[in-house]
Amino acid sequence: MIDIYVYRKGAVGTAKLEELQAITAEEPEAVYWIDMRDPTHEEEDAVLATTMQFHPLAIMDCRRERVDPNRGDHLPKVEDYGRYIFSIINPIELGPADDSGMPVIATRQLNVFLGHAFIVTHHYEQARAIEEVVEACSRNAMHLGRGPDYIYHLVLDAIVDDYTPILDVFDEHIEDLEDVIFHGAPQTALPQLLSMKRQAFKLRRITTYQREMVYRLSRGEFPLVTQDEIAYYRNVFDHLVRAAELAESYRDILTGLLDAYLSMTSNRMNEIMKMLTIISTIFLPLTFIVGLYGMNFDTSSSPYNMPELKWALGYPMVWVIMIATSIGMLIYFRRKRWI
Repeated sequence: MIDIYVYRKGAVGTAKLEELQAITAEEPEAVYWIDMRDPTHEEEDAVLATTMQFHPLAIMDCRRERVDPNRGDHLPKVEDYGRYIFSIINPIELGPADDSGMPVIATRQLNVFLGHAFIVTHHYEQARAIEEVVEACSRNAMHLGRGPDYIYHLVLDAIVDDYTPILDVFDEHIEDLEDVIFHGAPQTALPQLLSMKRQAFKLRRITTYQREMVYRLSRGEFPLVTQDEIAYYRNVFDHLVRAAELAESYRDILTGLLDAYLSMTSNRMNEIMKMLTIISTIFLPLTFIVGLYGMNFDTSSSPYNMPELKWALGYPMVWVIMIATSIGMLIYFRRKRWI
């Protein structure tokens, strides 16, 4: 689907694709925005290649998600083609939780062509930021009247604002994991930790690439971003810096939690092994005593063959020896502070 919004004479209206060339030729002051939402291959050819005559490499990047879905979304980037700027943004949202119950970050690919009097947005999935900016333009026509670079700022700002609730969810889950780990560290905590660490790394990677892209837009590198709008891009950049720093801190916190979990698990395993070793050590002399008196050599053949077998208190004596040996070993272990 293709939606075209045109600002002219202080108002925002809609137009058809075949009307664009007439509008640009007859109304040089007009500003237009082409939003391509899940377009067909034919619509992409008509707008991107025929009407706007964008570079084939940029069009290829736009189509990557549909042509090769296994490769995933293209990472954020910005390229200057002279007549226009081509950039890729990755809006993020929370998808369904994974098997461990942890949140999963889903990325989207939003392609943007920014020119002197036009902006073209291309996306295959629903883009909440685009919908918010379209609604804002319908309420206030001057948004589009300020130029396509201002519209682009609004889109970026809406995308970055969506980071806040996602970061809040990460905060909550990390706090829950801290409580779980430091109050018992059950086996279910490990897959949750690994899942959160993987998502934190993904969030950090996206925010880092996106931060660098917005930084290039905010430092005046591209003439199509006017000096009047650079301050707005710097504001978006500041928000992205904070988001990237939080994502980095999440990764460090989760790494620390993973180390703490492994350390606690190792300590618990050492305690178990120590108790098993103590039990084995206590039973070792008892096994020797039982084995010794289980040989049953005939005492009539030699006076040295198990004289205790003829004693009336031989059986109780063996029990006394085994109990005394066990108690003595426990006292020794306690004095050595092994238990």
